[in-house]
Amino acid sequence: MMRFWVLVSALILITSGCVYVPAGTFGGVGGSPTISSFGASPSSISAGEVANLNWSVTGATSVTIDQGIGNVAMSGSRAVSPSANTIYTLTASNGTTSTTATTSILITGSTPVPTGSGLPSITSFIANPPIVTGGGSSTLSWSVSNATAVTISPGIGAVGMSGSMPVIPSTSMAYILTASNAAGTATASTTVMVQSSSAIPPPIVLSFSASPAGIISGSASTLTWNVYGATSVSIDPSIGSVGASGSTTIHPGTTTTYTLTASNSAGGVTATTDVNVLTLIQLPVIQYFTANPTSFFKGGSSTLAWQTSGATQVLLNGVPVSTNGAQVVSPASSQTYTLAAINGFGNSNKTISVTVLILNPNLFKQLQLIPLGP
Repeated sequence: MMRFWVLVSALILITSGCVYVPAGTFGGVGGSPTISSFGASPSSISAGEVANLNWSVTGATSVTIDQGIGNVAMSGSRAVSPSANTIYTLTASNGTTSTTATTSILITGSTPVPTGSGLPSITSFIANPPIVTGGGSSTLSWSVSNATAVTISPGIGAVGMSGSMPVIPSTSMAYILTASNAAGTATASTTVMVQSSSAIPPPIVLSFSASPAGIISGSASTLTWNVYGATSVSIDPSIGSVGASGSTTIHPGTTTTYTLTASNSAGGVTATTDVNVLTLIQLPVIQYFTANPTSFFKGGSSTLAWQTSGATQVLLNGVPVSTNGAQVVSPASSQTYTLAAINGFGNSNKTISVTVLILNPNLFKQLQLIPLGP
């Protein structure tokens, strides 16, 4: 299954009041996974039929789906064939924070799945800056949808669906946002690190993603990034030095992994994101396939004519013919003809029939008995 979205990981070590983010890791600080979509197509099937679960997640290190599916990629689809009404729950985690979403498949003729509004969705929950010196201030910002209650702990309590609030922690502090409604709860966390004034930590890649992560050959994607504490930032291949935050449009000709490198005097970190380039599948097209006439007396003939596009081979009743052409046929009895247009992606077929009429000899005998005059 193709990977269409960013693989994000975070590893933070706190030693002697300093924060170290090893090279090759990113995310996790100040962010929570985002489930962009999770649904079933179709959402209603008959027993024994197949539906597809489709999902897209960013900012996670692991994605799982229950009902026996288990670990899955950041984005993709999975064919399922439940025997009864089933609710599927997707859980996206980045090691410290998890976000969930649900979708259901209804078996036609059975008791409906309870419909409800679904679990809350936490779009973002970040601390800016994520690192402060003792006595310094950071601002918590959040955005939540589909919730009836939102709280932040420790020490803050109930808040609105979206907003921001300054905090001045005395030590490194993990803040937890909880969004609730009748269907359940979703949580996210963000951490404010408190360091000594003399410490210089490596930079932190807050986000690095491609949108969309899967494109058709010839179309564009946009890279977006946000880096904290770096003196230099670059993106490879072919982009080079960039600012600490921004976006750029890219047109990769093939599937490409982009690597962001952020550095300062304490070291460097990297983050990667993939853009999957797909080739548009184009089946051959039979523009027309005709017979003229479609019926005739035995011993007569009909002209078959056809025109195709995008085909590397064309078969008439299994025999190779030109991609565009005509052929006279004189079958002894009624006949069905099948034209098949074929290329590397598959084939298209079209069928026509010609009818051979047979004269009744008794008809001529009867005609001979008809008087021709008085």
